[in-house]
Amino acid sequence: MTPVIVPKLLDRPDIVWDNFACQIGEELLRACYGWTVPPRVARPGETVWSYRAGRNQESLIGWGSLIKDPTTPLYWYAAGVFPAFARRGYRQAIRQHLCTTAFAWGAEAVSLVVLGTNPEHLWRCHREAVAGSPWKWSGNSWRPTPFSVFTLLRQDATHLADDPRTCAYASEVR
Repeated sequence: MTPVIVPKLLDRPDIVWDNFACQIGEELLRACYGWTVPPRVARPGETVWSYRAGRNQESLIGWGSLIKDPTTPLYWYAAGVFPAFARRGYRQAIRQHLCTTAFAWGAEAVSLVVLGTNPEHLWRCHREAVAGSPWKWSGNSWRPTPFSVFTLLRQDATHLADDPRTCAYASEVR
């Protein structure tokens, strides 16, 4: 079962990103996101959320962002779950919110880049792609650093409509 999360749009994502960086450490920050330090501001056109969970939404469990590709009806997503909340299904819940939102905004696809320096997550994404997940492996690149791309097409995202908690996020104000 997907945990219930509460998204909140961020005006200052740097505060959450700094906290996240402190908790995962410099080595994982570089391996997972390619960052030596967390960004100070969102990229132009990027929308960033924090996610809370718990009885009174007291626990900050992660963050997620969407940015529209400038040439295609595709959104790219990035996300992170704080270590204390890892392996509880929050990654999937955040991903559902981001995908549902991107499709509500007109996306035909949502993609994720996973760096080769993040082998655990790369293996997890490949395993999901071959196990019948609607997420598909879209390819690799070796420059400037090795990475793989995984994509969810709108026509393959029918599973998102089955979760009313996720569907409710689609009407969230940007």
